[in-house]
Amino acid sequence: MSSSSSTLVITGGGLVGMAAAILFSHRFDRILIYEKRSNPLTDQNFSNRSLQLVISARGWRTLDLLGISDKIKAHTLQLKGRYKHEKNGSTHHEPYASDGQAICCICRETLYRLLTSEVLTLSNTTVFFDTEVTGLDPAARTYCWKNSEMSDTGPYDFMIGSDGVHSIVSRELNGDKGIHRVLESNSYREIRIANAPWATNGFHYWFSEKMMMGSFPVFEGGYSLFMVLERQDIDLILGDTDSTYLQNHFPEITALIPDARQRFLNAADGILGSVTCDCWHAGNHTVIIGDAAHGILPFMGQGLNTGLEDLFVLDGYLSKNGLKTEKSLSDFAASRRPQSDAIRDISMEQFRYLTGKMTQSERSARKEVEKHLEEHGLPGVYASCAFTTEPFADIQERIRVLNNQYR
Repeated sequence: MSSSSSTLVITGGGLVGMAAAILFSHRFDRILIYEKRSNPLTDQNFSNRSLQLVISARGWRTLDLLGISDKIKAHTLQLKGRYKHEKNGSTHHEPYASDGQAICCICRETLYRLLTSEVLTLSNTTVFFDTEVTGLDPAARTYCWKNSEMSDTGPYDFMIGSDGVHSIVSRELNGDKGIHRVLESNSYREIRIANAPWATNGFHYWFSEKMMMGSFPVFEGGYSLFMVLERQDIDLILGDTDSTYLQNHFPEITALIPDARQRFLNAADGILGSVTCDCWHAGNHTVIIGDAAHGILPFMGQGLNTGLEDLFVLDGYLSKNGLKTEKSLSDFAASRRPQSDAIRDISMEQFRYLTGKMTQSERSARKEVEKHLEEHGLPGVYASCAFTTEPFADIQERIRVLNNQYR
């Protein structure tokens, strides 16, 4: 049954925005989605950084609520662990969980097209592609939008800002001082490769003292391959026309992909960092979710899952308190902010571990913590985040206590 608030405007029709439209379609008479990118069902050149995404327990819980889990699972690969590749050619398997649980890997484009297809079947929903919201007045509940042909303003009853780390809704709610960005000095670049002799049931990674590489198998075929390196080392590693650094430190990669250096040199340069917002909502009518509220580093694979979990929790508060009271959004923000802060910090620690930024004492403590958890029949940090819906803040506190014990 629709509420008296009849029009929902969603700024940003990415993965979380499309999922929001499906989840809340029964609550509003009309839903308008504004997405600055082209329609992925007709634009064959659609692409985005992070070619592969991970869906774990939190994400599946929301997708189950949407009723589309089976459609999405049909396009995923199950990954049961990591494969660490050594310079000498040996490989070590590191299971994600002692009981063999698996995360699911899916191509970003595939997931986006599946969600878009589902949204376009909703009779009360209109998606405006190649169109972006450029401003809003929460007090008046109005917004401005534009595309290549025209611009206009309109009213809204309820707005969900899911327009990413550069969200116009976040900026309006927070101003410049209420948005906190932490940018890393690392470059992230990713390419697609057709074939590789690597197992398709796990994530693969390689190390040197200056960079790491990682690879996900792709359901549609081939693999994605990414590199993370300090920006100050780009010229040394990617500007070396003889590719001697890559050949010396990543012989398996260069033997398989002779033009790897050039392909990475030409790849888009991604920025790694995190975003935290002080204010998540205005009254009972405007709220931010996903990366618009809490952009995090991707190294725990929880960015998408945390955004989908936002929807699950928001839906719960709207069901409990309704749309007419500010309590729904204030309770949502109070509930989610500690969790987003926790997974941001957990992801930062994983980033520091994978890129060699941890001190030896920190690495030793981490190893002891994981050993302690295993001996007591508890899931490790990654498994807790991936295979349970335990609050991130609880996971973080457990690890904090153990870290203090072993340092």
